[in-house]
Amino acid sequence: MGAERVELRGTLRAESPVFVGDPNQTGPYDRMVVRDGGGAPFIPASTLRGALRASLDAQLAALGKRAMAPRACGAASREGGGREGASRTCAQEGGPCDVCRIFGSRGHVGLVTVWDAPVVRADSGDNGGGRAWADLRVAVPRHRDLGTARRENRTEWEVVRAGSVFEFRVEISAREEIDVGLVALAIEGLSSGVV
Repeated sequence: MGAERVELRGTLRAESPVFVGDPNQTGPYDRMVVRDGGGAPFIPASTLRGALRASLDAQLAALGKRAMAPRACGAASREGGGREGASRTCAQEGGPCDVCRIFGSRGHVGLVTVWDAPVVRADSGDNGGGRAWADLRVAVPRHRDLGTARRENRTEWEVVRAGSVFEFRVEISAREEIDVGLVALAIEGLSSGVV
């Protein structure tokens, strides 16, 4: 096949409320959704890439293929069952596994580029604040021994509503047809709920 760039575009529909938080975001709630410069929510590329990576790992493991577990590919593993010794990655132990080959690891550049996924359509309805995509979740922990609500520890979470649609874009520097197939398998895992 040779080195060729393949771009996959599509949409992701949230089947349930989505929370991708921004620890630096301040606002009226304890936990705020990450937003772009215009105030619209998005799924950061790093979050989406991690979900795709986990999806591919789970799919390959289910097929009995060499995947990340149990060696924690991409992360240094200790020789000799975790005892002190030289740290090695899967790339140093006979070449990268398929997950690390596609998504990269420490010391190995992957074949995939993932872009931020902006919200392109929100569900119908408005929560009164002018943002059809926003909803609020409230968590009130219960006292472990008494079983009563601990209102002083109440937490408010802003979430993107179920039904919201995000634009999805992935580019693959494919060396072989299998590379595109593995990324498609990772995407399928997202849509079927593997991750």
